[in-house]
Order: sequence, then structure tokens, then C-alpha cells
Amino acid sequence: MLFRSQTLVNGSGNDLQLGAVETLSVTAAKALANYRGYQLSLDGLKTLSADAATALAAYRGRLSLTGLKRLSPEAEAALAKHEGELALEGLTSLESVELATTLGKSSSALNFPDLSNMTPETARALVTQRRYGFYPFVWIGGPLQSSPEILSALAKGYVSLSGIQSLDESSAVALAEDDAESQLLLPSLESLSPAAAAQLANRRGGLTLGLKTLSNEAATALAAGTARLRLPALTTCPPAGLRALKAMPALLVVPPALHTPLERFLWCLTGRAAYVVL
Repeated sequence: MLFRSQTLVNGSGNDLQLGAVETLSVTAAKALANYRGYQLSLDGLKTLSADAATALAAYRGRLSLTGLKRLSPEAEAALAKHEGELALEGLTSLESVELATTLGKSSSALNFPDLSNMTPETARALVTQRRYGFYPFVWIGGPLQSSPEILSALAKGYVSLSGIQSLDESSAVALAEDDAESQLLLPSLESLSPAAAAQLANRRGGLTLGLKTLSNEAATALAAGTARLRLPALTTCPPAGLRALKAMPALLVVPPALHTPLERFLWCLTGRAAYVVL
């Protein structure tokens, strides 16, 4: 008998959930790989050996292992061969290009709230295959300590980097190395210097910033660029900077509080899309 306690099993039909299982032998992994349901969830696993990963990779459905924080290179290589959907949302490190490629092929949303360590190659593999999928975004929430090469690779995909709260000029230069099809979200950004704003403004794709305040200089720098800008959280911006933003030809989203009653009326009347009221 694979599991003696029925309390370990919470699932039925096409979804087998074994959330209480924290370790897995190779024998158990081979048995579970024969399950024919849509999803096998082992989200309570804390560790996974390379041999057990090899056995689990033979499972043909959606394999959920969201409790794993780190994997050995051998385990990463084994899971990369899994042909179905693969969920590894708990990872703090991703260093295998092959595994990143497998994850990038997923048709589901990719969310890594604690991911903080990757290479330029894994970053590129993770995002480049997802741009035309139904759920193209990769959400990375960890305190990303990234080199310019990593940021440049991520900037070319659909990516949200909620772990970034401030941005220096060199990082902004890297994030501006995009193309017209990319989308970059920095929802937790708290401050932006005029120099960094001027670099970010050079993006050709979409740019969403979670800033609540902008200086005149930073707003003017953003407005002078080519990025398709959205500022949904902005509450404070001096008049000169706000005028510059509202004059942008590219799509701009700013909160209703920063529009005058006349502007809101004219927008409703004409449908002018130089800026959009949320």
C-alpha cells in the first residue's frame, strides 16, 4: 500500500492532491507516475531527489510541486523532461535552461513569488516562448538581485517584477532593451530618478509603473520617450509634469483623480485616447 493514512489524500476524479507528503521515495514516485488523472499535486514536498524527479517526470498530466524551494541540477534536468504542465511556483532559484524552457512552454500563468536567483540564459528561456500564449505574463516577486544581462533578457518578454522597489540608471538601461511586443510591469516601484526615467522611456513596448508620486523632472523624462506608459497608481505629480504626461501621444493610464472635470467630460464626449480614465 503506497500511503497508509487516507488523510494524506485529498482529491478525486482527475485531481489527486497529496499535500501532506513532504518526502517521496523513488518507489512511490514511480507508482504515482502511473496516475492517469489530469493533475497530480505534491505541493507539500520539501525535497526531491534526482531519481524521484526522473520517475515523476514520466507522469503525463499537470504536475504541481509548488512547495519546492530549490532543486539540484540533476533534479532540474530530470523535471525538464516532463511533457505536461509543470508548476514550480515556490522556486527561489532557477539555473537550468532546459527547465526554464519547459516552464516557459506552459499555457498557464507563471508566478514565482520568491524567485531571486537566475541566469541570463534561464531568464531568456523563461520569457521568450510565452509572448503569444493565452497567459503570456511571468510574475516574479522575489527580491531580484539582477545583473544588467538578466534584466535585459526579462525586458524582452511579458514580465512583472514586483520585487523591484527602486531602480538605478544602469538597471533602467537594461530594462529599456526591449522590442515593440514586450510588456514590463514594475508594480512595487516606489521612486524613480529623472535619469532612470529617461532610460525607461526609451522602451518601445508597454511599461506599467506602480509609482504613487513623480517629480516634474521624472514625469517630463517619461513623457519625452516612446514607451507605451501606464501609471495606474499615480496620485501626486506637479502640474508641469502632469501636463507633459497628458500630452503623450502613446497610450497613458492615469487615475481619475488627476484629471480635471473638463478633461473627463471631453474624453467622454470625443473618445480621445491620448489618456484613458480608469
